[in-house]
Amino acid sequence: MFFVQNLNIIPRFFSKNPHFLQPKTGSRTLSTDSDPSGSNKCKKDESKINADPVPIKQETPEDTRVRQLQKCRISIREPDDIMLISGLPAKYVACKRTARIYQPRKNAMQSGTRGLDHWEVDFDTRERWENPLMGWSSSGDAISNIKLNFATKDEAINHCKKNHLKYWIQESKTQKKFKTRSYAINFHYKNRTRVSTK
Repeated sequence: MFFVQNLNIIPRFFSKNPHFLQPKTGSRTLSTDSDPSGSNKCKKDESKINADPVPIKQETPEDTRVRQLQKCRISIREPDDIMLISGLPAKYVACKRTARIYQPRKNAMQSGTRGLDHWEVDFDTRERWENPLMGWSSSGDAISNIKLNFATKDEAINHCKKNHLKYWIQESKTQKKFKTRSYAINFHYKNRTRVSTK
């Protein structure tokens, strides 16, 4: 009961001495809000409550890879032109050369198709004359003796485009179409497959 009576005394004490509740002269109240009344804070809280929830999109590994490629990608508006830094002499750059893109054939001593899965680029021959000493053909064109190898046909085409070379494509004939024949044709009477023993 003593504790309850002391609590009843506290209101009467402050009512008789109101100067304890009033702030001292020269003092000011500290607040972190720009608006002491707190009206703007309530409005901000209401706007957050009434706002529609925004769904969070989870990034897939494919999106991450695309984003990283976009950071490292360099966009070039003009086509690639490496003629200025290729190092070719001026006389070879000035003349319009024609390149041939083809797939090499197997030689006469080859039965399989090994080593024929690439594409080659060669150039037309210029500055050729007949040597008066032996009658052999001579040439002062070094580029005509060059053959460039590429893994695919598209790589060879891109090389010619970058160097501003006219090119034409010779279609490959390395793949032979086999005709289906029956085994009985080997013993047909019209074919001379049998050797006479007499």
